[in-house]
Parts: sequence; C-alpha cells; structure tokens
Amino acid sequence: MNRKGIFGSPLDLEDDPLREIASMLSVFSFDVRVSETIRGRSGITYEVDAVAEKREVSPVRLLIKCKSNVRDRVLRLDEVLSFWAQVLDSTADMGIILTTCRVSEEAIRFAEHHRILIISGRSPHHLRYKLLKSEVFLSP
Repeated sequence: MNRKGIFGSPLDLEDDPLREIASMLSVFSFDVRVSETIRGRSGITYEVDAVAEKREVSPVRLLIKCKSNVRDRVLRLDEVLSFWAQVLDSTADMGIILTTCRVSEEAIRFAEHHRILIISGRSPHHLRYKLLKSEVFLSP
C-alpha cells in the first residue's frame, strides 16, 4: 500500500495514526511527506514512514516511524537501533517513533540516550496529544 503524499491541511483521518500525525504537524507549518524514500550520506536509501521539515530561522528535519499495535507486539531494541542508524545517516535533527505497542526497557534506555523520541499511546488521538506535549513543540 503506497501512501505517498504531502499533507498541507487537516483531512478526514479515520483511524490512521500516520495520517493523523502528518496532518497535525502540517498545521504547525511542517511540510510532511509520508512513505518517503530518502538517501543517506552513505548512499544507502531508506523507506521511512514520514519526513517532516520546517524551514524557518532554525530549520528542523524529523524522521518518523510508526509502529501499529499487533497482538503481543513489543517495540524492540533492534528496531530502535535500526531507526537510529537511519536518523544519523540522513542527518535528521530528531527521530520520532510513534507506537501503540508496548516498548521494551532496553529500547527506551537506548532511545533516551540517543535523542530518539518514543511516543506510545492507545490510539492515534492519544499519540497526537502526547506529541503535542513533547519537546518537538517546545519553544527554543
């Protein structure tokens, strides 16, 4: 399923966390592209769930990974490690993992140490609320 596109205004989002978050970020002047293929400094290409960019006095580039709830599913350390490598290689300012899964303690510790923001919630609306309260929207 290909969901490529740019979100510039709020949409009818149903229950898709990625679309809901992309729409919310666009309200805050982020240009958001979903299902984006990016090339890292190493020359390797990655498929990422979303790239959000804001071009202001201090430009910001975010890579976003969404992990939906699958029964008995846990966000593991190896998944966070892989995403961290993509964030570093792509020169993004921050990586954000949005998930409705449980998160392992190892994944949390690694993410905190390497500035990967993990936001977990029960629903897309809960994820959006937590993202709004996160450091992404703190004033410099």
